[in-house]
Amino acid sequence: MARKIWVADEQLNAADLNANFKFGGDGSDGALNVTSGTTNIDLGGAALVIKNYTYVNISGTGSVTFSNPHANGTIIIIRSQGNVTLTSSTIPNLDASGMGAQGGTGGSSTSGGTNQTNSAGTDATSLPTNYQDNSSTCQGKGGASSAVTGGTGGVAYTNAYLYTLSQIALTGRKLTIACGVGGGGGAGGQTQLGGISTMTGGAGGRGGGALIIECGGALNFTSALGIDVSGKNGSNGGNGTTISGIQVGGGGGGGGGSAGMCLILYNDLTAATGTVNAKGGNGGNGGNATTTGTGGGSASGTGGGGSGGGSLISAGGGGGNGASIGGNNNGNNGTGGSNGSGGGGGGGACVGSGTAASTTGGTGGTGGSTSTSLWLITKNIWFA
Repeated sequence: MARKIWVADEQLNAADLNANFKFGGDGSDGALNVTSGTTNIDLGGAALVIKNYTYVNISGTGSVTFSNPHANGTIIIIRSQGNVTLTSSTIPNLDASGMGAQGGTGGSSTSGGTNQTNSAGTDATSLPTNYQDNSSTCQGKGGASSAVTGGTGGVAYTNAYLYTLSQIALTGRKLTIACGVGGGGGAGGQTQLGGISTMTGGAGGRGGGALIIECGGALNFTSALGIDVSGKNGSNGGNGTTISGIQVGGGGGGGGGSAGMCLILYNDLTAATGTVNAKGGNGGNGGNATTTGTGGGSASGTGGGGSGGGSLISAGGGGGNGASIGGNNNGNNGTGGSNGSGGGGGGGACVGSGTAASTTGGTGGTGGSTSTSLWLITKNIWFA
């Protein structure tokens, strides 16, 4: 039976990928042998990157990183005809963190005038590469425009059974994993009648990449957290500062990206005590607000935090609301994620006019800890 790999909405049969396809690939990329230093693999902006090695050895103090992913994230397939050794003391040995879907951008701020409008943070990029549900709101959401409202957390993937993260799932004779989603961008802040300010919202963090390893020989994986498919942290919101007592509000922090997935199949086993880091990114902190002296001006808005991206099994954390307007108030904290989902960004702080004051933006929520539901290491039972 022809093996199938699903990428986005396109089915790629083995014959389309490689006329001489077999488990472990054809070795056309030679050996990946890294015993010291860092070797980077440029993904070239592609949604799917396949590397065919004769063997893989990342040992000693060596490590391999990836760069330049697709906007919706990159699925990386590493095929080895022979053994795969992941024993390096450099953690991670293989770093695909942040190779998932990009996060939303932070909203711009306003500087003075009436009827001020601070821009919303944008939602994260549509859907991650190889997402299998028909529709979803798993992406991180941006903080609202002209309001202090933080983004609502991205929901968990709704059809977890579609992904190959259990040995039973291999009975479908296809390999299906998806990249993580990005966090939402924080909204910008406002200031009245000018001032010195950089109150743009923080950008959302990227999701984690998706990694498949085919080991045609023996797997020897002993490095704790030796593979990383974590989401990235959201950026902090910009601080607002004035020098004449005019009101100002800080920008909201960006939401953290969710973790991707990892699948390792082997023909023979030496050791599989190593683990995969599939953590969600932290939300960025909301911007602070500071004013000196005395002055006037009506209330100014603060930025709400962007939300965290949802993971395979958990919703992302919600963005914290910006500080209530009309006084010297701190921003609200973002909500933490769980099971690899991203934390929400903190809301921006606000200071009122008339007296010198300094307030603090909300703290970004902590990204969800790594979950074994997001990765699988198991014997190859189907593919020749």
